[in-house]
Amino acid sequence: MHRKFIAPIMPCLALALAGCRGDSTGTPSQPGGRISLASLQAADAGGRFSPWSPPVNLGPVVNSDGLDQDPTLSPDALSLYFTSDRPGGYGIWVSHRDCRDCPWQTPVKLQLVPDDFEGGLGPTQAVGAPAFSRDGHLLFFSRCVDCDASHFPGSSDIFVTHRSDPTDDFGWGPAVPLGPGVNTTANEDHPFYLQSAADGAVNLYFCRNEPGSSRFDIYAAAVTRDGDSRGSTVLVSELSLPGINDVAPTLRADGREMVFQSNRPGGVGTRADLWMSMRRSALEPWSVPENMGTPVNTSAAELQPSLSFDGRTLMFASDRAGSRGNDIWMSTRTSTGEADSDGDAADDGSHDTAPRFSDWSRPVNLGPVVNSIGPDFDPFISKDGLSLYFTGGRNRPGFGLRDIWVSHRASVNDPWEPPLNLGPTINTDAHESKPTLSADGHRLYFASNRAGGGDWDLYVSRRRDKRDDFGWEPPVNLGSGVNSVASEESAVTLFEDDVTGTTTLYFGSNRTGGSGDFDIYASTLLSDGTFAPATLVPELSTPFTDQDPAVRRDGLEMFLASDRPGTFGATDLWVATRTSTLEPWGTPVNLGPLVNTPSRPADQEQANDWRPALSFDGTTLYFNSALRAGNVSDMFDIWVTTRSELTRPDDHADAKGHRRDGRDGHHGGH
Repeated sequence: MHRKFIAPIMPCLALALAGCRGDSTGTPSQPGGRISLASLQAADAGGRFSPWSPPVNLGPVVNSDGLDQDPTLSPDALSLYFTSDRPGGYGIWVSHRDCRDCPWQTPVKLQLVPDDFEGGLGPTQAVGAPAFSRDGHLLFFSRCVDCDASHFPGSSDIFVTHRSDPTDDFGWGPAVPLGPGVNTTANEDHPFYLQSAADGAVNLYFCRNEPGSSRFDIYAAAVTRDGDSRGSTVLVSELSLPGINDVAPTLRADGREMVFQSNRPGGVGTRADLWMSMRRSALEPWSVPENMGTPVNTSAAELQPSLSFDGRTLMFASDRAGSRGNDIWMSTRTSTGEADSDGDAADDGSHDTAPRFSDWSRPVNLGPVVNSIGPDFDPFISKDGLSLYFTGGRNRPGFGLRDIWVSHRASVNDPWEPPLNLGPTINTDAHESKPTLSADGHRLYFASNRAGGGDWDLYVSRRRDKRDDFGWEPPVNLGSGVNSVASEESAVTLFEDDVTGTTTLYFGSNRTGGSGDFDIYASTLLSDGTFAPATLVPELSTPFTDQDPAVRRDGLEMFLASDRPGTFGATDLWVATRTSTLEPWGTPVNLGPLVNTPSRPADQEQANDWRPALSFDGTTLYFNSALRAGNVSDMFDIWVTTRSELTRPDDHADAKGHRRDGRDGHHGGH
């Protein structure tokens, strides 16, 4: 369709599910016996959330001067699918990013069905409203047939397409319509697939209007992964009002919270607002919907909401102030709850399948290839155990007094190779230290006192190829949410929750308002790639120096360096544990004189042990030690200690000690 025709037609596409299909009103129904939304929120053990943040516009890379709508995030949150009428034709477009805090890339149009709006006014097809299955292998969307200037919206049905690789945005197979249990002579639009594993359970929500009707209602059905009906389609009466457009349902992964679009009375705006409803379980009716209020809703139209699978990100379309046309906006919230691995929010928090370990071994010096006659410290081991990042000092030919170096090995059983400097992209004539990799290997965090920051600030650099240790891009300051005018000369550690998608950055700082000298702080990674204002972790902080945290990947064990009472030397390694990520950390315990350097005579300087770095499997701990017997240098050397994983309480091991969950491999090494 030529762009000169988009203006009169496409606003109706964007607002058809709000004002273009009638301005009728209705009276909210009040089904008897339904529990209030406030009571359900209070009892929502799997999803206690903060209020929604003020929405932010996704910016000019994603949004255009026309209509951009129907946003949905892929399960890994690295792909954004949406509908747009930008140059190239109306249809579903995809923008990708390399990591959760990386920028969105230029969108590319998908070709899911032929002959969508690419020009002309003849009968044609339009696709929109994409929605993923939770495993990323299915994409549901709606297709409108015979959509032209004189006949809109035409006849719309819901389709599904499959892909074998859940990360391949262009690997979708042929799209097929859902069966007659869902698609009818009416118009079906805006699908959402809940992907319930229960046989016969309702797992597809969508909206439908009868031909000639001026309103849409919300329906639910049970379908197979091929789109075949497994039962009758039912009207969700508690969410559908007479004479009102109730459309675009989107659910949290546990099926207990829904957001949808409606022009029902009581809204902030007059055209369309976002509303929410909850239920205690998938077997119970939904609560009476409540308007999401400001700042999510405005006097403009808020349309086509989409919840991320962890329930922490809400995307929607709006022509509110700040939009270029009809734009995509995003609001976020933080979670204080944790769902279980199935996403049903039924975890009791006990984590009785957490691993158990043996005691730590006597530490071993990494030797003269890694350690030199000068100071070498701040180790960090990559997820695969094949790259060791560390800080090298005065004797190495670098760019400043402290630079970041990397040593490689061919396998975890091979020796370390001579270290290499990361080069001038990372290192400057100032000091760089405390390197830490994200679990996906695409981000490098480190501390530096370079110009342009505070005393010491934390920075991040990104790379596209996680196997290229010299492909780092220019570093970026982590910003005021993390850094302060004080010193953040501390290692960072990231806890990436596989269930909720929450990423928490822990670090040390001597800013005012803490417990003492250096204290442990935590900051949450937001969906826009920035970090929320850091907060003190009081159970890990004392009036003494506490810094260099290192968290185990399940979030249940935290190592740190401290000179608190009970320390053997000048600084020791300590560990805190917790039985659930819902709970605060326990009181840290000293790792003992086998790992930490024992006390020295009073007339001698006490030794230091600090900067712990845990391998991905939790069995290997790297750290640096000063003045320890056996050091290659007269200053700081890198040491390593190991432990073995014992049989878990859930007994995931066979009689020969081989794990039945495919985790026989050891990824730490030394």
